[in-house]
Amino acid sequence: LDGKVSILLREQISSEAGLIYFGILLVILRMFVLQHIVACGWYGIGDYAEETAGKSWILTERFRERTFNYQYSTCLHWAFAQLGIGSVEIDPETTEERIFCIAVAFVGLISFSTLVSTVTSLMSNLQKAQDQEQQLFRDLRHFLHQNDIPIDLSQRVTRFIQHAYR
Repeated sequence: LDGKVSILLREQISSEAGLIYFGILLVILRMFVLQHIVACGWYGIGDYAEETAGKSWILTERFRERTFNYQYSTCLHWAFAQLGIGSVEIDPETTEERIFCIAVAFVGLISFSTLVSTVTSLMSNLQKAQDQEQQLFRDLRHFLHQNDIPIDLSQRVTRFIQHAYR
């Protein structure tokens, strides 16, 4: 979603807060795509090890007897567990599977750190944007009050600007 679709969607969002929420959504989507790739890779490594070495986590867990949905959800669960989110009772059985686990742990460390820092930065930007918006409306109310603008007109102006601003 970082390509043309993302640019088109960003152009449709008119508020700073909306852009920040969209940024957070993109970060979460990227994380899910990465976890999907890791889950598919974990299954692929197990399948490869089964064919070449005659043993793998797939054989140990009697995975072939299960439905596709169970297989995919278990692999995805394993992928998320590598980030430290929960645990799963599946262990590597071959050198290839163990090397894959090490690579996933390294990528997971970097991607989870990036996720936390990016979301923290975006949330900080959101708070800053909300603070600026509140200050603008305080300034508007102060201006309307200082210039003795009638209350009903002040309320209409404020509502109009709130609608246009958001």
